[in-house]
Amino acid sequence: MARKKLSSVESEFVGAELGDARRTQRLLRSVERIAAEPQKSLPSLMGNDSELEGFYRFINSDAFDAEDVLEPHVSSTVDRCRKEGRVLALHDTTQFDFPGELREGMGRTSDGHNGFFAHLGLYVSEEGLKPLGVGSSITWTRSPKAVKKKRRLKEGESAKVMKESSRWLESVENIEEQRQSAGYSVIHVADSEGDFFELMSRLKELEAKFVIRACQHARLVLQDGKETDLSTALESARLLGAREIELARRVQRAAGTKFEARRNRNRTRPNRPAKVSVRVASVTVPPTNDTRGPGSAFKVNVVHVAETSPPKGERPVEWTLLTTEAIATEKAAWRVVDIYRKRWQIEEFFKCLKTGCSFEKRQVESYDAMLILLAMLTPIAYRLLLLRGLERDNAEAPAETAFSKVDLYLLANACDRPTAIPKTIGEALRLLAQHGGHLKRNGPPGWLTLSRGYEKLLAIRLGWAMRESLLEKM
Repeated sequence: MARKKLSSVESEFVGAELGDARRTQRLLRSVERIAAEPQKSLPSLMGNDSELEGFYRFINSDAFDAEDVLEPHVSSTVDRCRKEGRVLALHDTTQFDFPGELREGMGRTSDGHNGFFAHLGLYVSEEGLKPLGVGSSITWTRSPKAVKKKRRLKEGESAKVMKESSRWLESVENIEEQRQSAGYSVIHVADSEGDFFELMSRLKELEAKFVIRACQHARLVLQDGKETDLSTALESARLLGAREIELARRVQRAAGTKFEARRNRNRTRPNRPAKVSVRVASVTVPPTNDTRGPGSAFKVNVVHVAETSPPKGERPVEWTLLTTEAIATEKAAWRVVDIYRKRWQIEEFFKCLKTGCSFEKRQVESYDAMLILLAMLTPIAYRLLLLRGLERDNAEAPAETAFSKVDLYLLANACDRPTAIPKTIGEALRLLAQHGGHLKRNGPPGWLTLSRGYEKLLAIRLGWAMRESLLEKM
């Protein structure tokens, strides 16, 4: 069966209801320009003062909001999920920092900069590594007073009592509403920030599936009708087997505050293999005196992954995963582990927004306007993530799955040393990275390199289209 070619990024905005057809045309025109060169500044992208003024008028309009701009992409994403059938919804929060003078409507981030927070629900395929798009995008600001309050939290104390925990509940409810209306299967995936009673209890009420990494090992649980804590329950977990997994390279984010430094558990590590064992157990999680909001006790399966012999000087890998998925067999337990390991794709999506699309470098003066711009950049970042996902999923798939024949011809010939037209996605992505300045000795290309290659390809394609148009008129 032939694989369907990718549509252009502009198609992710078709049908946007902005109250005026001229605004929709402005949106499509602006997206086309930004997608062609996502690294460039807005003044450079718009071309002249008149277009730049029109663009700023557009993003500062109060006739529509960011949700209206993003809605066609969300709708297309849900349609892709329906066709996929079984998907994962990856949930995570990031902060966008804009150092300098305070911009209108902005708050403070954890690093003390001007900025805001975003909680996204990114859909990916359960099989393979194909991203499908953003299903939920929730943003908010935090006042300087709230930042100080979070910094005063004692180590180990749950930050989920903060009002911001409601963003997680809202996000999973958005995803569940989409699932029920379109009829596909979803497993919610979250890192340890999602380990709080109210969220998992709500997911159980919605009869939703999830895989969430635990961080509260001292929490009260019931096992065989007796009260204990999660750590103790894991001591009697059933060993199912061991295998080798590949750990991705990770660079620790620079901490802007002492609070951030204390909170950051993810130290720098190289790409390396790790031999890990897997154990399983089942427990019941009851509400406690610290529980905020409604929620009933729920039963959950536990999968514990531990590295058996880490290299000298390396911290051993250890994950405790809380899940609704089956764990009766070794194969079932490893499936839960593999589902959680796909969570890194949402971190890649954030990197693509910040680095590939230069979102934090945009000179936009207000919070509301930044949200409009974020909604415009989200489908562009999805497109870049999809190209990389297709290459990692099946590098030997036909190149025409992701690129047109013209694109492939231009990739091969619009360079100092023309080469053979790429036949596979892997070959095409390598050429795209080379157009962005990537050197083989530097390892896999990063988002900045891929973005530069993508913008160069689109610029070359624009010149090709102008040439074809001119020839038709001659």
